[in-house]
Amino acid sequence: MRLLRVLISAVLFLIVAFVTVDYVYDRTKLTNQLVQDALEGYPFAVNIGHVEHHFLELGQLTLKNVRWQDDFGNSLSLDEFRLNLNWQALFYGAVDIGAIAFGKLNVTVNQNGLDKLERALQKNAAANPQATSDADSQLLVERVYLQALTVAEINLDYTDIDKSLSLENVHIQLDDWQLSQIMPFDLNNLTGSLLLTLERGHYQQNTKVETISAKTQNLLVQGEISKGQLKPLLEINTIKNANSVTKLTIEATDGQAQTEASTDAASQQQSATSISSSVDEDQIAALPLDIKVKKLSLQDNHIEFTTAERFVTVDALDINLTDFLIDPSQADWLSAVQAQMNLAAKDIQLSPYHLKEFQLNLELAKRELDIKHFAFSAFDGTFESLASVTLSQPYQVDIKKVAMQNMVIELPIAQPSGSSELNSNELKNDEKVEQSGRPEASENALKQSTDSAKSEAAQANEGVDQLVAQWVASLNIQNLTLSNIDLLLVEESTQWLVAQDINLELDKITPIENGRLLRQEDIKPGHNLVMSIHNIKHLTTEIRDINLYAETIARGVKLTDSGFTMDDGAVRLNAKVSKQNNIIKVKAHSDIQKLNLARFQPYLADSKIMPEGALNADSTVDLSIDNQKQLPAGVNGTVDLTTDGFTLNGLALDKILDGFRASQETSLFDVGTFLVTGPVGMIAMQFAQLGAGAMQLKGTTVVQQIELHLDIQDSQLAVENTRVKTKDNHLGFYGQIDLPQQAFKQFKFGLLDSDGCAAIQQTLDGPFSKVRDVLFNTTSGAVTSPISNVLRKAQDTASGGCKAFFPNSTK
Repeated sequence: MRLLRVLISAVLFLIVAFVTVDYVYDRTKLTNQLVQDALEGYPFAVNIGHVEHHFLELGQLTLKNVRWQDDFGNSLSLDEFRLNLNWQALFYGAVDIGAIAFGKLNVTVNQNGLDKLERALQKNAAANPQATSDADSQLLVERVYLQALTVAEINLDYTDIDKSLSLENVHIQLDDWQLSQIMPFDLNNLTGSLLLTLERGHYQQNTKVETISAKTQNLLVQGEISKGQLKPLLEINTIKNANSVTKLTIEATDGQAQTEASTDAASQQQSATSISSSVDEDQIAALPLDIKVKKLSLQDNHIEFTTAERFVTVDALDINLTDFLIDPSQADWLSAVQAQMNLAAKDIQLSPYHLKEFQLNLELAKRELDIKHFAFSAFDGTFESLASVTLSQPYQVDIKKVAMQNMVIELPIAQPSGSSELNSNELKNDEKVEQSGRPEASENALKQSTDSAKSEAAQANEGVDQLVAQWVASLNIQNLTLSNIDLLLVEESTQWLVAQDINLELDKITPIENGRLLRQEDIKPGHNLVMSIHNIKHLTTEIRDINLYAETIARGVKLTDSGFTMDDGAVRLNAKVSKQNNIIKVKAHSDIQKLNLARFQPYLADSKIMPEGALNADSTVDLSIDNQKQLPAGVNGTVDLTTDGFTLNGLALDKILDGFRASQETSLFDVGTFLVTGPVGMIAMQFAQLGAGAMQLKGTTVVQQIELHLDIQDSQLAVENTRVKTKDNHLGFYGQIDLPQQAFKQFKFGLLDSDGCAAIQQTLDGPFSKVRDVLFNTTSGAVTSPISNVLRKAQDTASGGCKAFFPNSTK
């Protein structure tokens, strides 16, 4: 018995001694030596401040003050590491980790140092190859369980030549992770949940082109990984940055570099679009897992974009994303991504414009972008729109609704120099005509300019058609509404044009269909346009109560009771324009009452003749135009115009005609100039300029009436019973004008008496150019064809009477 007690005491002593030594012995020095030996030859070192491990607690390990540092300026420090392992599970072919806990982890790295480290590791691996036998690759465990992994705090400081990233107080929590089968390795066997929080983050990039700065705080990400059909499914339940500010600043630093970069980016984008969709398919297939985001909520973000020309800020931007899913069965990203997104911003500044209460609600699924709600406040009013877009080039755009209300839109404009330049050119042409006495050079230059303009317009139209065909398959507008819109075009500090209370209602129109712009033959009945403008002010002219009522008919448009008022006058228009095959038909009737012509004088600043008075007029147009023929060929129909009295300041027509009648020696230059620049001559001779001879007799002409009747057939213009009555004279015109040949055919002009007889008349017969040769070179004396009966009184055809000037007329 004594021996037994001694043995038991010895065993107990050994156990106590072992336990005592196990808890007293510091393994730190030995551990560091083992680590140092294992890492010999590597370009980095690891040092452990303290190691806690006991044989009686084999599954528990604590490391404190761990530091890793390489030879290239990269370092990592960890204040504490704890491991709780159920080592008994190893006997059952499983790794069961109760917990892994990291304390505060500080990481400092730079891109240059990481590159050097990678090259050094590759060199080391090449110098020390290690063969692994098949027996060594056999693992004794089949499953891995991780109940919890926590990282209390991560601080990251990353720098590169032109960018930097800093993350402060990153917390990571992994719970209930399981790898159900280790070999063969399949990521789809991995399941678990995760939680990540970030207190502050800052990214900055500086290049020659731009500076980008992004900041965020209090970011939270929570999700889980579960088994999917072919890949694991990463399902992120929540991403949010509650009670935080995310700030993104982009500032262009070099405009030229920015332009070059944009050009390069555009070239790259064009090259990318030429690559087959298999690239996208490969990228989607290469994703290690499927991704689904149930809810993303980024609140109170701030975005700034600054260039030399523009400053853009977005304040209090809320981003909410739900049901985000990548469908791995699709061949490209736009088809694979499905999501619903809500954007809301309190304030957006697009210098010089300002938007408030911005809202955008959209849904993306299988290349279909559905804009369910798009609205903002701007210009003291509101904008709202609904639309859908097919994100496949060429795009299909369906605008369900556009509504603008109560806006006062002020737009700066460049000096509208186009009209002044045109007037300046016309004035130069006038001076050339006056100096030479001949308009041929001006006419030829005008014709060349017109032909060049037509060619440029045709090329521009062709270019637009090509762009439309490339980018837009269809554009459909279901409803467009403008309510109480004021438009101000401002040149420097002057209001160049003001339109007040614009109202418009347009429904069911398709401007682009089958990749081409809407043509007249494509127009279908049933669409309506109603527009009203309370008033438009431009310079000293004010037009009020503008109304337009349009409806589409088969291959055309019909205007009903449209027009405007000015001072005490009004203009009303009814018209119908349609197209069948290649023929465009135009029927229009306008009624003008008390139109103040003086209001148009600011637009005729370079004109030598200024109209004045309250005009009453009535006109009817009934034309058929063959659009396959170049104008004026292919025009058929009638034009009728009647007016009452008005005044022309700058031309004393009655003085010219009275002197002509009295002396019969007035220059043909004076009378002929009026003839070819009268209401008929301007049409026939393409608005030839008034000559200096006529303008020498400045003064005023009181026009009491104009009556114009034109019949156009096969480009032959027949002037019928056309009259101009002034205060002292009655002028009559009739005859033929061959527009394609630019020639008069027995075209007669006469001074009529009260009985409708021509006391004096003349006949034009021949090309315009020859007529001009006579008119602009002859002052008096004998004249031969193409002008006859000049300065010759008409002969009575019967005693006691005269022959009426107009055929088939008594007066």
